[in-house]
Amino acid sequence: MDLAQFSLKIFQVLRRGPIKREPKDFEEYQHAYSMYESLKSNPENFCTIHVIQMNNNDPGIRQMVMSLFASKMFESNNTLYLRLSPSYRDSLNTKLLDKMANENMNNVLHQYVNVFEKMYNICIINSIPFPQFLPSIFHMYIQGDREHRNYTLNLLEKIIVSIPPNDMKNVFDVIVNIINQTINSNDGDLMSNAMSIIKELIQYANDNNMFLDKAIPLYPILHQVTLTIIKNTSFYSLWVYVFEIEQQVFNVYIPQLAQFIPTTIKLALDVCNVDEDEYYDTDVHNIAMELVVTIFEIYYKEMKNAQDLQKYTFETLMKWLCDVDDIQEWYTNEDELEDSPYYFQAEEVIERITHMIGASNFVNFLIQHRSLLNSNDWKQRLAFLTALNAAINSKKSSISKAAIDLCRLVFPLSRDKNPRVRNQVLIFSNRIFKLYPNTQENIADGVLQIIGTGIADEIPRNQSKACDLATSLISSLTLQQLSPYLNNFIKVIAPLIESDDPGVVAEALCSLSNIIVKMKVGVDDFFVQIIPILQRVLEKTSDYTDLFEVKGRIIEMISIIATKLNDKYIGSCTQIIINEIKRVMNIPNLEISDPLFGYIETSFTRLADLLKDQCAPMLPTMIPIILKRVNLNIVSQYEYYETQKVYCGDEVLNVYIEEAEEKVNAIISIADLSTSLKNIFFPYVEQCLSSVIPLIGLKAYQRVRIAAVRCSVSLIGSFISGKEKETGDVQQAMNALTHYCSEVINAIIQNLTNETDIEVISEQILGLQRIIEINRIPLGKQQINSIFEVLKRLLVNYIQQSEINDNNPKDEDSDEENDEEGTFCFNYRSLLQTLATSMLQFFLEEFQNILLPILKASLTTNGVSLKVIGFVASIFSTVILFANQTSFIENIIGIIIKLASTKEVEILNQCMENILLLVQVPCIQPYLQQILDIIKIGLGLKEESEMLYNTSVMTLGKCICYNLQAFNKEIVLSWFSFLPIDSYPDDILSFLFTIFAHSQLIPLTKETITKTLLILINCLASKDSNQIRSVTKDLVTEQLKLWFQNNSALIEPIWEQTNQQQKELLNELLQ
Repeated sequence: MDLAQFSLKIFQVLRRGPIKREPKDFEEYQHAYSMYESLKSNPENFCTIHVIQMNNNDPGIRQMVMSLFASKMFESNNTLYLRLSPSYRDSLNTKLLDKMANENMNNVLHQYVNVFEKMYNICIINSIPFPQFLPSIFHMYIQGDREHRNYTLNLLEKIIVSIPPNDMKNVFDVIVNIINQTINSNDGDLMSNAMSIIKELIQYANDNNMFLDKAIPLYPILHQVTLTIIKNTSFYSLWVYVFEIEQQVFNVYIPQLAQFIPTTIKLALDVCNVDEDEYYDTDVHNIAMELVVTIFEIYYKEMKNAQDLQKYTFETLMKWLCDVDDIQEWYTNEDELEDSPYYFQAEEVIERITHMIGASNFVNFLIQHRSLLNSNDWKQRLAFLTALNAAINSKKSSISKAAIDLCRLVFPLSRDKNPRVRNQVLIFSNRIFKLYPNTQENIADGVLQIIGTGIADEIPRNQSKACDLATSLISSLTLQQLSPYLNNFIKVIAPLIESDDPGVVAEALCSLSNIIVKMKVGVDDFFVQIIPILQRVLEKTSDYTDLFEVKGRIIEMISIIATKLNDKYIGSCTQIIINEIKRVMNIPNLEISDPLFGYIETSFTRLADLLKDQCAPMLPTMIPIILKRVNLNIVSQYEYYETQKVYCGDEVLNVYIEEAEEKVNAIISIADLSTSLKNIFFPYVEQCLSSVIPLIGLKAYQRVRIAAVRCSVSLIGSFISGKEKETGDVQQAMNALTHYCSEVINAIIQNLTNETDIEVISEQILGLQRIIEINRIPLGKQQINSIFEVLKRLLVNYIQQSEINDNNPKDEDSDEENDEEGTFCFNYRSLLQTLATSMLQFFLEEFQNILLPILKASLTTNGVSLKVIGFVASIFSTVILFANQTSFIENIIGIIIKLASTKEVEILNQCMENILLLVQVPCIQPYLQQILDIIKIGLGLKEESEMLYNTSVMTLGKCICYNLQAFNKEIVLSWFSFLPIDSYPDDILSFLFTIFAHSQLIPLTKETITKTLLILINCLASKDSNQIRSVTKDLVTEQLKLWFQNNSALIEPIWEQTNQQQKELLNELLQ
């Protein structure tokens, strides 16, 4: 048997495949496959058996041969192709080009494209000569038939990215000639292939700038082809494809393409505005709109100022939002995407566009079209509200400025005839109320009316949204503010627990749970009234998986009630919870990722906090279940509708978001249990740490990384408590702890080396600080060095990112980013403070060697942003205070004075942060007058920023408190006149009562005592009252008792004039 017959026999058997029911055939297949694989040991023989059969008359054999050749010859890094001798490889290359030129089957030609794409890339990467390749491909296009032209164009598209720049100089014009020739062919498939080649050339030129002048003029040619194809219905099948090519062109930022944005967007929007028919279907409309959004997202700098294009886009989106039907699926909470695709895509597009270019222009556009709210057509009213809600889906400063006016426009529609319109009003109210706390006082009455109307709505979906809005309102109010409405809330919401709609029941339970959290009296009576209702509903939920959320929320609500009950009812309440937990454990086939387990574990943590060691018997059952949830796999190899893409550098992960949130909940539950039970939890600490520490660096989900650090800190605390009780020796406990502290510290350092999410960075810096504080045994020099290297990286990245932000147009809607930056800066300084106070000598060495050069450079380099200078100054201020490096003071004071002279609110806030640190330094007194001048600037900008004003008042209080001997009565009374303020209750009370305790700068008169009680009540009733420390309360209580003792005639009449709610707050403080 010669080689041709031998190879043909092998491929015939391989093509037939294994037939297991025929043992002889199966054995023959296995033998043939084994021989085929063994031939790889000699790459040239292996290659030859394929080449021989590439001329086979049977197209099926040729296709199989080429398919195997394409996969087997290039399947590893050390490919068989690379192992060929140079002479054989040259011969092979030539033969394959000839065979492709003579091939007439499309499927086989397709395989040649795959082979040559891989072959050419390998040759370029490995510097293997292949000079005949490009000329042969060009010749094949010119001399070949239509199919050969089609496949050579496909091949060119694939290999352009690999052509070396020196070769591209010689062939660029040849490729352009091929493009022009193809475009004139009037062959849609070939024309679209030419478009793809233009796209590749433009992107190639973006990476190799020497070709930009030649490549950019190709875009108008590409766009003209798009126009030609779109106008010709015979090319209908290509319409989506050509828009995809246009989108890919604009998916990379190339400044020179910006000039073509107007014509591109106009074409896409023109298509979006054509009524749907057999040609202009949803696929065509959707890809055209996706092109528009891509340009907004990638070229957002240019689009911020493109008013006409914005207007046309907004008008198109409003038209799409009106394309919605009043269908039954909406009323039953079913998926209605297929029935109203344009409505839902428009909603998503508005969210994406306003995220990139800000919401100001879009909101102004809506306000100009506010007459839509008065339209007789409910679809137009709905379109306006849906558009507005899409624009305010995240915090934006431009919305904050217009929030009250928008509420005046929207709130009257809470009684609209159409339930979908009423639903959007509820969504709007909730978003405004949660995202913009500064509006809450002004809109609270209107929101209360909307809640009442929504709860009375006959549509369950609206009742559910009304309860959700009630939850937001209740959560934001203090008990004093909530008290007048408490009974009415309970009265109208409690009956909804027995609604037939699970969504209504779940949201009603959530609202009531938030009420209970705020209640201080009357919980016993509420428990007696509500528990029979809850138990009835629980019975209904026993066997229905679609009611598990209701079951979970009821158990959670009972656990919240348990934390508020007196001894009379607490036993029966906790027994109900324990019984329900046991019932859930016995539900057959309940997935460990089911949210019901989340409610159970959260309820159990409350129970553990309440009962302490009485819960110990349940731990062996609960901990393994919670740890299974901690160890949930949240990453899929494939993309499903339940997954979401998470980008980790170059890696893309498909993450099950719901499972990820359950994982987070389980980690938080472990943290809460270890905090509540302390030494009782000790037997489980090591097992939990082994699961939690690796999650500190889990790429897949940032909330897992945050929760894992917090949990690790809690577990370390539990370990200390348990080990100390076990050994009776604190030092022995600390020695045993060191290993785990090092593991956590190393895990945090390793993750921070590559972490990019600023929220994760902030939380992990805080976690690192807390671990260092807990671990009383000093860190080793190597570990401190690693920490400073991470701090260096974070500082450099912060400076670089600030430069990028400064070079971009100022984003008026960057509130959330500013909040995150502020947290990062504060936590960064706090970690430095901890390092300085716990290991000063090592700190100074590493600080001077690693951080100081960067800090000095940032203060002396031209063009560094003021924000960076302010942050760097605060680092120096931290080091001055906590590492006693007072030699920096004069320079830093000078920097702060220069920064304050800008009178920019954000920069002045940084100045105050510096002052708050520096006033604690004993040698600061010579600079106090300069500091006071800076504070006066902040006090003078109350109308521009009330937050800056409040910070300035607080800062002045600290200056006085830490330097009492340096201030006269006039300045102190001036500060006293600024009070009360809405922020910083702990600081204000601490400073004020320290002044009373250690000086007579504020005289005790009827007026000053009256005002002091007003300030005290304001602080105790504030939203931040939970931040008032016990040491501050003790200071206040001690001073009040002294007043009653020494000045009773003065204080008692004033005390008696307070109302009942105020007396309750004051009496609670004094107890």
